[in-house]
Amino acid sequence: MTDKDKEQLEEFLTGPVPIPTVLPGEEPTVKALRLISVNLGLMALAYAIFYFGPSSFVRSPRPEGYMEQQISIVQNIEQIGPIWPFVFAFTGVLIVGSTILGRGVIASHGLAAGLWFTYGAAILFSSLASQPPSPILSGAAALFGAVTHIGMARAWAGEGVR
Repeated sequence: MTDKDKEQLEEFLTGPVPIPTVLPGEEPTVKALRLISVNLGLMALAYAIFYFGPSSFVRSPRPEGYMEQQISIVQNIEQIGPIWPFVFAFTGVLIVGSTILGRGVIASHGLAAGLWFTYGAAILFSSLASQPPSPILSGAAALFGAVTHIGMARAWAGEGVR
């Protein structure tokens, strides 16, 4: 090994490893990871848009007096302010941006996993505690979204991206 090879190897092992730009010769696995990451980021942005829309976009109508009697954890958090749309928007922009820039992808997916887990757990616990119990489909989907983000962080790490 020449001194130049050793120098390049040392730089590669200790320096930042950016995600390669999208080129015709790009690895198929990296292309697929990029596609899934951007899709997950856009999904979070869609949730933000839905939360900024009419209430019927994010919750089903309840009988008169039902909402006053039983307020879910998600709604308790909403009473503080429009937290959900801003958190979903921030997370979506962070994932899409980090995927495009090639830096912070693993951390972005880790943050998103925490958001989706919190959101899903809040829905599930509220649904199970309400009388009569309300549907749990959205909570379960959000928890599977959290697991997907964990898987994406691990997949990116497996490709050597930080």
